[in-house]
Amino acid sequence: MVPVTARFGPFQLDSARRLLLRDGAPVALTPKAFDALVLLVERRERVVSKQELLAELWPHTAVEEATLSQHIFMVRRALGDSGSDARYVATIARRGYRFVATVAPTESDGDRAVGHRSGSGRTRRWWNAAAMAGVGAAAAAIVTWNVPRPIVAPRVVRLAFPLPPEQRLHRRDRGAVGLSPDGTMIVYAASRRLYLRRIDDDEARPIAGTNLDAALPFFSPDGRWIGVWSGRDSTFKTVVTEGGAPTTVGRAINPRGASWFDNRIVFAEGAEGIMAIPAAGGTPSLWAAPGRDEILINPQVLPGGEAVLVTAATVIGNRPIRTSVIAYSRATGRRTLIVPNARAARYMRAGVIVYGIGTTLFAAAFDAKRLEISGDPIPIARGVISLADNFDIAADGTLVYTRSGDDANRPERSLALVDPGGGVRTLAAPPGTYLAPRVSPDGRRLAIATDDDDGTIWILEMGSGRPPQRLTFDGHARFPVWSPDGRRIAFESSQEGHGGIFVQAADGARDAERLTTPDPGFEQVPESWSADGASLAFVNVKWGVKDTIWSVAVRGSRRIDRQLAVAGSNQMDPRFSPDGRWIAYASEGEAGESRLHVYVQPFPIAGAKIQVSRDGGDMPAWSHDGTRLFYRLPDTGEVVSVRVRTEPAFSFDEPVRACDRLVSDAGYDVTPDDRLVVAIDRPEPGTQPPAQQINVVLNWFVDMKNGAAAGARRSHWSSVSRLTVPVSVSLPIDR
Repeated sequence: MVPVTARFGPFQLDSARRLLLRDGAPVALTPKAFDALVLLVERRERVVSKQELLAELWPHTAVEEATLSQHIFMVRRALGDSGSDARYVATIARRGYRFVATVAPTESDGDRAVGHRSGSGRTRRWWNAAAMAGVGAAAAAIVTWNVPRPIVAPRVVRLAFPLPPEQRLHRRDRGAVGLSPDGTMIVYAASRRLYLRRIDDDEARPIAGTNLDAALPFFSPDGRWIGVWSGRDSTFKTVVTEGGAPTTVGRAINPRGASWFDNRIVFAEGAEGIMAIPAAGGTPSLWAAPGRDEILINPQVLPGGEAVLVTAATVIGNRPIRTSVIAYSRATGRRTLIVPNARAARYMRAGVIVYGIGTTLFAAAFDAKRLEISGDPIPIARGVISLADNFDIAADGTLVYTRSGDDANRPERSLALVDPGGGVRTLAAPPGTYLAPRVSPDGRRLAIATDDDDGTIWILEMGSGRPPQRLTFDGHARFPVWSPDGRRIAFESSQEGHGGIFVQAADGARDAERLTTPDPGFEQVPESWSADGASLAFVNVKWGVKDTIWSVAVRGSRRIDRQLAVAGSNQMDPRFSPDGRWIAYASEGEAGESRLHVYVQPFPIAGAKIQVSRDGGDMPAWSHDGTRLFYRLPDTGEVVSVRVRTEPAFSFDEPVRACDRLVSDAGYDVTPDDRLVVAIDRPEPGTQPPAQQINVVLNWFVDMKNGAAAGARRSHWSSVSRLTVPVSVSLPIDR
């Protein structure tokens, strides 16, 4: 880059001396952030694209845009700027960034800005000392950490522990893997129980006593105990690492991240906020409340216990639309933004923070007292599943995580018509991200949603051989439902800038009409249209808040009524019976466990509910004549049906398998002749499920040191080698 010397506002920039001054005092910036500022000032006459910045700052290196975004954030923070009201660095939507402040050039040698030439050497030495003091507090902690140096230079070791077919990672949306504080043991939730694997062992062993519908495992600070959430009774429990009878700690309905601090378990309880409960058992207490339309997840208490690292997620329905890592002060209630657009931060006592952006994990020096990052973030792992905090770190430089590629987030699917006898006919639709198929009342058409343009609904003439035709073009549109006469389709969408349920002619001849407007932060998912056309059943959804079933009058008043809401449980998937007298639905928690079950109640709601499923169930669907009720077994993906009778009272037979194809969360529907339309994952579930594995990185801090050294010779990460702990392991796979 050409040397740049410039003044703007109270700042003076001197690229040759790598100085940024504010009113004559040095301002600390990490090396890459400083380079980004110089580039923007140098090319201030135009917009600088993200691709151009990436190519200039990281030549010959594959770096994600998330890394660039972090460095722009650091520049703005150093200048006291903001993205919404930019005085210096403006974001130009879909193009890049531009430096927008008025710039006054200074003398090229910069002497008048920093002193006489005879003192320039002293000035440089003074700046280096000041920068290291301002930027390297965490590094100083690393340098002074009294850990023996290894005999040989450490190297990064990356390992993969494949899971056997009978072990499938369980409830990864809550967190499925944990690492002991000393980095020697991995615990993970698979097939509804916990497994423990020592890094130097050949295989994992099940932990006795943990067949609990287990999820969200984590270690105690001394590594002797494991905390776990049981979906069976919605409680936290503890168990010794050797296994045994678990001890119930306390109730947690919807936890989203947990950690063990001192003698407390600190966890995120959905929309309630961050809670703490004595590890020996007791009543949870509130530590931090979320803001409006926000949930707090993935808590970790920082040393001293005064501040908590937490992810603040702004949500609409079940979709987090923005996450940021913040530090919450228990004493003052003050929030400090640590990393925007990030999640699931983990702190290491050596003064390092690890966090996720997208599917990439980053590490950076972190000053736990000043609550700020003080070094260039370095990517240390890619392809990490982004559903929750599915990674953990240990003080010896070990990282464990699960990969997003184990199960594709948006798998390609094909559409198929499946006979009860097992025959399969693939429909004339190209592979796509299909979900929520719905068959028209006459059985001739199919409404289907895809992820195209963040949600699009299509109509397929099933017997025509023609590809599907697009119905919606505005706003993300999902979850189509046919009217009983087959002339209209209801769907969830964000048209007109706000979510809700809309109704549109199935032939697309008229614009969509809004039917509902949810409360802020909620989404309303249409599920079933009553046979008389008067009512539409929908689910009121917000991440961290229990789902409830409502209905809206389609004609006239548009009145909305809550139909089903049971405290401490989720109600979903409502389906009216063809005669309109019954409503089937799935509920999580009503049976005293977190497993989903299928229930039937009279409609309008009156009288007792009847539990239909025995081994769990969701996605109920009636046959068109009302004599059968289909539902899916969520543990296996099988679809079964029961023959039902409504006179003299509601009764049903034993379930029988409805088809030999397994159904994913993409859903299914029933045709008038009792065949199933299924969105089949490619490859099909049940044929050869994708392999899952636990990934381990030893000495990951070496990547930080090397990455920083490549970016700037003066980076304080050169001192991170003092963190090194010798690792001696015997592993069953090639190192």
